[in-house]
Amino acid sequence: MSVLKLAVWSDDARVGEIGFDTDADLWTLEYDPGWIASDDSFPLSPRLPLNLAAGETYGSQTIRRLLQNLLPEGQILDDVARANGVGKGNVFALIHALGSETTGAFRFLPIDADGLNQPEPPPREVTLAELDAKFKARNWEPFAKWDGQVRMSIAGQQDKIALYVERDQEGRISRMVLPDAPYASTHLVKPEPTSEALPHLVANEHFCMSFAKKLGFPVANVEILRLPAPALMIERFDRLQQTPSKRVQRLHIIDACQALDMPVTAKYEKSMGNLAEYREGVSLPKLFSIIDLVPAKARATLGMLRWVLFQLLISNFDAHGKNFSFLVGRNHLELAPWYDLVCVAAYPALSQEYAMAFGDTFAQSKLTPYEFGHFAALCNLPTSVVRKEASKLAKAASAAAFQLAEDGPYEGEEKEFVQGIAQYIAKQATWLAELAVNLSKTRPSDYE
Repeated sequence: MSVLKLAVWSDDARVGEIGFDTDADLWTLEYDPGWIASDDSFPLSPRLPLNLAAGETYGSQTIRRLLQNLLPEGQILDDVARANGVGKGNVFALIHALGSETTGAFRFLPIDADGLNQPEPPPREVTLAELDAKFKARNWEPFAKWDGQVRMSIAGQQDKIALYVERDQEGRISRMVLPDAPYASTHLVKPEPTSEALPHLVANEHFCMSFAKKLGFPVANVEILRLPAPALMIERFDRLQQTPSKRVQRLHIIDACQALDMPVTAKYEKSMGNLAEYREGVSLPKLFSIIDLVPAKARATLGMLRWVLFQLLISNFDAHGKNFSFLVGRNHLELAPWYDLVCVAAYPALSQEYAMAFGDTFAQSKLTPYEFGHFAALCNLPTSVVRKEASKLAKAASAAAFQLAEDGPYEGEEKEFVQGIAQYIAKQATWLAELAVNLSKTRPSDYE
């Protein structure tokens, strides 16, 4: 029997260890007694609690799914696996390679590593000019590879780099560093995609994120970098940058897939593709079920409903199970700020179906008041609350969108592009208002 192990650390505290039996293909988890006893401790996920009843063990596949959800996807995962000489299904090897800087609070280090006194090489600074050069070289050089080392450890399919960022007293970037120990990243930077089918995605996401913030919703802070090519810089909400020490505290978050103990392949409700009878992935009712783990349930339900309605407003058809996250406490979850907000309707080449159905429809054109009410019934939402929130959002949307498109930091063709998104949102607001009004014609008994 060959058992491989990784030590799990949270900032300066040893959390425990994860084991992988390569012969039996089984995963194990053991929390350190000191971590369990600490008042500041929290579990990897609610499905992997700090304490188990006598005779219970942690599920092997639950551990694997939690870790696999930390890995990048698509071509980036292919590049990372190839660079490390392993198969992309080799979760242990990939976490071993990338686990020192992942999403959330935990670092996954070699079992004999000292998480308190790691080697401190000279900081590897990154300039805006170097970022620009790396972005331009993506067609022939994997973006995840820096100085011969793979740096990509953030889930998702888009190219991105995690950086530690310092600013001067005026708020301008004064220094950017790759997050080798003792540095932890504070920001993510995403360039424009290489695909011509996705023009101005940086401006699109910046606009949608800023639009949500303008409406008073909790979102990650974003800004556009000019390298001179545009790139989106996102302030990480799972990091707390402390001044004047400049120490960065890692905060723990998990996405809906991890909270539901589902694999990354289940992030879409139709996880089996066009096999209509199989809808085993993350759905809106499953998403709302996670609120059972949140103490302030009424407030959390309202927050999640507002997120759902906002996706309708901007037609973010790709809002899936990894696009909603939760902050993790010792015995509870809290809703995390919003992220990855994009008007997908601006790109006709992409799927124009919702990642999660409203009632029984994935198509916006078939989202009738009946199906809207069906969504409310399935998620145990009072139709009066859904109607009120949808109407309020629709009323505020148009003016805010047009003002942002006019006053935002958009240049040249970007400005015309986001003005088109604002015009689209205005039409969506009218549609959403009508949907809300007609929702009053439905009754919960219609869906029994």
